[in-house]
Amino acid sequence: WNVESPGGSMMMDEFIELLESVTPAPSVLEGLPFYYRQLFLGKQNVDRAFWTGRKQALIAAEKAVQWFNTGLTRRDNFGAGGLLVSGEQNSGKTYLSQYISGKYFNNKNTFQLNPIKGGSVDVAEFNRALFLAITEDKEDSSEAGDLYQAMDSLPSSSVIIINNVELWWERSVTGTKVIEHIVKIINHYGGKYFFIVN
Repeated sequence: WNVESPGGSMMMDEFIELLESVTPAPSVLEGLPFYYRQLFLGKQNVDRAFWTGRKQALIAAEKAVQWFNTGLTRRDNFGAGGLLVSGEQNSGKTYLSQYISGKYFNNKNTFQLNPIKGGSVDVAEFNRALFLAITEDKEDSSEAGDLYQAMDSLPSSSVIIINNVELWWERSVTGTKVIEHIVKIINHYGGKYFFIVN
């Protein structure tokens, strides 16, 4: 579909008019009630009344939380503050992560990092996304120092959920840089904060 060619299905001007006709005005978006906007932020509370199944996963999660709360570390020197939730696509990993966070920790201190659109293997982009997730600041910051200052200032026992970690990886020579960086962050802060990676 070539929107710019005269023989295309739609001219660019028509496309822009269509886009403008279905895009709400900024004043409308700003006027939406707080609770309605929360539906689309990925930070909604998980209602435990609707939770069923996954008994083994919950037993493993409870054990990981107990390790974290007692400050135990593993024999392979990984910190105690990390939990990996794995499963098939669309199997509810994010929901399970939110459920675990809500069941064992204070939801006010739960921060969710969603990958940037299309994913990335750039550590600086990951740091920027994590900074924005934990500060809920709308200003863009690429300073690594800002990230570590923000991390250091989080309340103890905060939860950081890293959603769709596979989008921070690619099959290439440098494709694991962000994953390695995530492991370093978990090892450094895992005694103070609980990380759930899915």
